[in-house]
Amino acid sequence: MKIAVFLPNYIGDILMTTPAIRYLKLNYPSAEITAVVKECYKELVDENPNVGGIIAKSSKYKLLKDIIALKPDAVVLFRTTFSNSLAAFASGAGYSVGVKEDLSNLFLKSAVSVDKKRPYRAECLALTKKLLNDYLKISAPAEVDLTKIDFTGWNKDEIRNTVKRKLEMLGVDTSKKLITISPVATRKTKMLSAAGYIKLFGLLKLKYADCQIVLAGSVKDRDYCLNLACDAGVKFITGDFNLKELAAMISMSELFISPDTGASYIAQAVGAKTFIYFTSTDPEKYGPFCEKTKIVYKPVSCSPCYKDECFQINKYLCVESIKPEEIVDKISGLES
Repeated sequence: MKIAVFLPNYIGDILMTTPAIRYLKLNYPSAEITAVVKECYKELVDENPNVGGIIAKSSKYKLLKDIIALKPDAVVLFRTTFSNSLAAFASGAGYSVGVKEDLSNLFLKSAVSVDKKRPYRAECLALTKKLLNDYLKISAPAEVDLTKIDFTGWNKDEIRNTVKRKLEMLGVDTSKKLITISPVATRKTKMLSAAGYIKLFGLLKLKYADCQIVLAGSVKDRDYCLNLACDAGVKFITGDFNLKELAAMISMSELFISPDTGASYIAQAVGAKTFIYFTSTDPEKYGPFCEKTKIVYKPVSCSPCYKDECFQINKYLCVESIKPEEIVDKISGLES
């Protein structure tokens, strides 16, 4: 049976679908699962043992052409949008399921109700359970560990050697333990201020004098990280690694620190000691977290807002509530 799964458009969200994909394959081993994912993120799933094929999204026309050519028996929308719903309908699948919100599910055969408090990993699991129960008639499926995120293909000698060479070329002292920090997020409301980051770097230098602090991120984060690195005297590798190389680099780090970003889910996937600070988003939506991951969240009256910028009179209170000293203090809980 051919099953197409439509993945979301962000790194962290894509990785959070992997327990549900594993669950589907566990309970229906003969399923031929094809992941529909943005071209730039296909390496997150291209070596996933539970995924048999990939449709790389580059345009809506190409997506429609490819999904029709696939002729799936069933479609699961881990991101329910009008265009994804239309593509599921156009595919001719006998069954399709997504989340019932606005008109996004208009063309679907089935849907689960909206629940704003439901964790995203649990939502993905609910969608696959509905497929198994309603369409495949598997009524007592085995359970799955939602804390385990699947990202494979990064743990290869050639990738690790490439990462080491790149780090050395960028002036990173690989003989020291690494503390990797991904400071930039898709929303300004998720990030510490520049002054907050510089203070954090200084405190980390005092506590971990034998470590090398490295800033990571995407190409578009380069200028911001360059300014931070120059002001704080730390190294940066922003934009110099693909996603599998970034995963290998994080796995080599003593510690990974980040706001709620895609890189923080890569860190969880590779088993790194991970510290995440949440500001404008609710950690309950993005867990459960494994024992190697620690979080801090200090909600204020308007939390969580999920906005790109703050429009309150007293701006960015949720960000200001996270103190660099508190981050460094709580990191102690991750030390072996």
